[in-house]
Amino acid sequence: MFSSSCPQDPHAPPFTVVTPTHSSTPLLVPSPPPPSLPSHDRIPVALLGGTGLSGRHTFSLLHKHPHFTVAHIIGSPASAGIPFFETWTNKEAKLQAHHSALNYEPLPPPPHRPVHGETLPTPTTFETFLQLHTPSSIKYIISTVAPSLATHLETHLSSLGFTIITISPANRTPLNTFVLERSLPSSPLQIYASPNCVACGVTPVLSAIYANAGQDSINNITITTIQSLTGRGDSPYPSELCVGSMLPVGQLEETETYLQNELTGLFFSSSSTNSHSPNLDVRCYRGGALRGHMIDLRISLTPSSTLPDPTTLTSSTVISWLQSFDPLSSYHASARTSTYHITGSSPPILVSPSPNGVLQSSVVGMQVVVTNVSVTSSGCIRCTVIVDNLIKGAAGAAIQIMEYVEFQENLRPWKS
Repeated sequence: MFSSSCPQDPHAPPFTVVTPTHSSTPLLVPSPPPPSLPSHDRIPVALLGGTGLSGRHTFSLLHKHPHFTVAHIIGSPASAGIPFFETWTNKEAKLQAHHSALNYEPLPPPPHRPVHGETLPTPTTFETFLQLHTPSSIKYIISTVAPSLATHLETHLSSLGFTIITISPANRTPLNTFVLERSLPSSPLQIYASPNCVACGVTPVLSAIYANAGQDSINNITITTIQSLTGRGDSPYPSELCVGSMLPVGQLEETETYLQNELTGLFFSSSSTNSHSPNLDVRCYRGGALRGHMIDLRISLTPSSTLPDPTTLTSSTVISWLQSFDPLSSYHASARTSTYHITGSSPPILVSPSPNGVLQSSVVGMQVVVTNVSVTSSGCIRCTVIVDNLIKGAAGAAIQIMEYVEFQENLRPWKS
């Protein structure tokens, strides 16, 4: 849940709500990034919890990144000093054995040999990292560490002056948590947070509907998830906790609370430009999916000045809202062509017209897939949202925020 441990600038608004590109309100966009840099000139990044599943996916995205390079990996004492390649293959082999019924395919490790003049860093302990580095040698730290460790480690690093991009819930607050399709940082922070992976997937869809229907039209939002069983990374769920073939998330995690708080902060908090707060109900389950979270989203509408009669709304109109929503179309950072979208020119939402479901290959990357769009006679929008929990919901979202901060002049950390 949200905590108050993240330092922030008390004198400046920490975020800008993103508006559609046709709005009269200007969109905050970064300057164009520099061209792809040689490895020795790339911006050094450290991964906190870099040997875990989300850390490995983050490394995969950064390994050939044109502007960033992983200069240090902070692991547990068990992985410290062991070649990253070895730890990687061992952990993926264990996941493959545990999830054999799901036909788990191991994430390929990075090349075992130097690539473009770079070598794979050997993970160290947290204490060793502090002995070797300062904010002048490591510009950003991406944290994928478990919440039980993140509270202390992230706060300590930020107090030393490091800039943290985290996917952990430990230090999220309503003012430091961003999904760039909804809100953009507008003042420097020590800790920038990406929300829960379901919030990362739902937010672009809700933003598109809010931009067209208006917040005053939203009466109730109901979210029910069936999330991937692999979402717990290298600590698989105990099979005895399953009810039938499903695992109620509330037994082990506070995912429902995270989502409730994070979506409230992104859309309905007191710092938002709107005062109307609809009812929000969230229930979360995990099921036998290898990758990707499925979200059943239902939005009950009420008459407003923007949408006088919701009962006349059609599914084709809603689909057009989703397909035309692209508030970051002027976003020039490299995420626009690498991690931000499956393809460089794709919008953030892919509406699938197929009545036969969505292929797994369509649910990999930063693009959210929406299918089964319908509108009831009473004016309730119903759809199914599928998000890649490892990219859009974790590694890619963190890199996207880091890119935005780096390429926005007024946010870039100052390192002496």
